[in-house]
Amino acid sequence: MEKMIRILHVDDSLHDRQLVADTLRNAADQFDLVEADNRTTFEDRLKEVEFDLVLSDFNIFGFDGLQVLEIVRIVKPDLPVVIVTGTGSEEIAIEAMKRGAADYVIKSVHHIQGLPTVIRKVLDNKRIQREHRDAIIALHESEALFRAAFESAAIGVVLVGLDGCMLKVNDAFCRMIGYSRSELEMHHFNEVSHPDDRDKSLDYLKGVIQEEPVAAILEKRYIRKDKEVVWAIISTGLVKKAIQGQDYIVTYVQNISQRKRYEAELLEINETLEQRVRQRTLDLQLAVRELESFSYSVSHDLRAPMRAIEGFSHILAEDYTIALDEEGKRLIGLISRNVTQMNRLIDSLLSLAIIGREELKIVPIDMGQMVSSVLDELVLPADRPRIEINLSDLPSAQGDQVLIRQVWVNLLSNALKYSSRQDRSEIGIGTLQSDGQLTYFVRDNGIGFDLEKADKLFSPFQRFHSIREYEGTGIGLATVDRIIRRHGGRIWATSEPGQGATFYFVLP
Repeated sequence: MEKMIRILHVDDSLHDRQLVADTLRNAADQFDLVEADNRTTFEDRLKEVEFDLVLSDFNIFGFDGLQVLEIVRIVKPDLPVVIVTGTGSEEIAIEAMKRGAADYVIKSVHHIQGLPTVIRKVLDNKRIQREHRDAIIALHESEALFRAAFESAAIGVVLVGLDGCMLKVNDAFCRMIGYSRSELEMHHFNEVSHPDDRDKSLDYLKGVIQEEPVAAILEKRYIRKDKEVVWAIISTGLVKKAIQGQDYIVTYVQNISQRKRYEAELLEINETLEQRVRQRTLDLQLAVRELESFSYSVSHDLRAPMRAIEGFSHILAEDYTIALDEEGKRLIGLISRNVTQMNRLIDSLLSLAIIGREELKIVPIDMGQMVSSVLDELVLPADRPRIEINLSDLPSAQGDQVLIRQVWVNLLSNALKYSSRQDRSEIGIGTLQSDGQLTYFVRDNGIGFDLEKADKLFSPFQRFHSIREYEGTGIGLATVDRIIRRHGGRIWATSEPGQGATFYFVLP
């Protein structure tokens, strides 16, 4: 349903008011006609009701159409007024239009039929004027907003014509490259571009103009007025018919010189670091070779006198046993045991050194079968009645079979050794989930250790008990730790003195 057009009709003639009412009633449009036959009624209704248009006779008893125009201009200046009168002189029409009348209709049977058309035309013109006014206001607001954004932007903003000339630049861009606006505007942007970047800048501009797919941003260099190089990232967009009907390009320029300096410094640091790493690697390789040479030399040089000491002690024990008293025999036995311990220590040190050099041979390992085999070797038949072993199902793993076997040998040997003085040794072997990873463990009910000393547990030659109490070289757990770490895993332990110990390890 069309909107009702509300009209205030001012005329002191009942006949004329009826003529207008009949004319509007027969029109296709929907009109709501409110009548006023004198000035007081007119002014009251004008203030009380919202109207779309005023129809006024020119000659009204007590006042005229020009006064109606004046009152409407004061009370509701946007309300259009159409003069409808039987006095059809040209002078009256001109005067009415000068005073602000929207149109003029002769009050005769012939002319009055065009009144609905005049009303529609006047209202359409009013709508067009209102839209035009709103558009101008919006344009002014948009221009003001653009100017504010353009001038207050923290980064450089440049409006570039399609010929490459800078039409307008903001203060941030001027500060960035050290020129004034007058020195930049209407000059080609490549006049301040670095010579090595001018070609790619032109290619980028052509791509934007032709609306071809181009990189979202472009890194380029400018030359400041003081000849300093400024690195910048630019991003652009083509704006159609915006400056006097001409296309232009808006370019946003961000200074990245500081970032480029940091990148250069970081590159220099990395190059220096790489050189130092290469040198350290060479030094380390040399040190490893020297250590290997030293290890084998020590092994050879130590084994020769050890063999001599062991041989002489056997000769004394066999050929001079009659000449030796009990103390002499005890001392010879002590010499023999220490030589055996020294040989074991040399073997353990060489084994520890070899672990770090040999390449890992990663294969699938049946952990359950491997542990059963190790237990068969370590547990003597005579000791089995006093040893309780709880072996759970062990999932398979990936690793070097020889080295992982050594892990189980060392951990199970320790568990058996340190629980051997209990009435009954209890050894638990199984798995659990720790931090989302499968974890193997070996638990015993032995003498345990103080957790405050746990940081030394996996270091070579660190012993919590004397060799007289428990045999060993002090290398076993260090060997285990090195094997697990070479596989990319980790090992740790929990314990309390007298409460046994549990060793855990994780393999990738």
